[in-house]
Amino acid sequence: MITVTGATGNVGSRIVQRLRATGHEVRAVVGPGETFAFAPGGGLEVVEADFSDAKAVQRAVEGADAYFLMSPPSERQVEWQRIQVTAAAKAGVGRVVKLSAYDTGADSEWNMGRWHWDGELALRESGLPHAVLRPQYFQQNLLLDQAALRSGKLLTYIPDGRPVGMVDAADIADTAAVLLTTEPLTGQIVVPTGPATITTQDAADAISSVLGIGIEIDYVDTDRAWSELRAAGRPDWWIADLLNICQKSSAEVNDDVPTLTGHAARTIKDSAASDLAAR
Repeated sequence: MITVTGATGNVGSRIVQRLRATGHEVRAVVGPGETFAFAPGGGLEVVEADFSDAKAVQRAVEGADAYFLMSPPSERQVEWQRIQVTAAAKAGVGRVVKLSAYDTGADSEWNMGRWHWDGELALRESGLPHAVLRPQYFQQNLLLDQAALRSGKLLTYIPDGRPVGMVDAADIADTAAVLLTTEPLTGQIVVPTGPATITTQDAADAISSVLGIGIEIDYVDTDRAWSELRAAGRPDWWIADLLNICQKSSAEVNDDVPTLTGHAARTIKDSAASDLAAR
């Protein structure tokens, strides 16, 4: 049995699909009131758990051989991660894979980088066999507003011409599935990236090719971002982190995805074709 948290998200939902396709029993953890796309049965169990409820988290992890640890961005992230690590240690889980983020560290410039670091530290302190995934910018983040894309506009907070080592969420899921099932876990840090750096123009060209229309890049600068996102109800820490990630993202590209999964990392055109063409 493999417990997958964040099972309704970009990565978690794909991990559930990968594991089920390879015959593994999966326990998908969803938040209270969340809608899950997959019906239980056939080796899939769906459980509801609030990360702040230690007893519910403990029930979700009991009997699991492996655990995918994901905590949504929140000022309570440190607490939620430690509750999950404690539950996994108490249940004697054989392997844990944590979804972290690229720029983590005790002195990270962004809040989530420091929060993720605490979760990584908790795992190391627990003695659990584990691995840490530190992806950077998801290619899917550029494909979220499909209505805008189909009207010919790509809204982005990434400055024009900045190369970013983006990765498809499907490649993160494929990598996680290998780590959850077969790869020896030694506390390794894995940084999934795409096969090449991507600029917003690269993304616009890929989307244009898939949709068959011209795509205009709508870059949201710092002042506009703060104004619009505050008006939308986003907290200041979230806005600061978003802009930090988008404006300072690394151009790192490596072979972690093909080395672990045995297949090439997906390009931005692959992602656009998968996410846009059939909808």
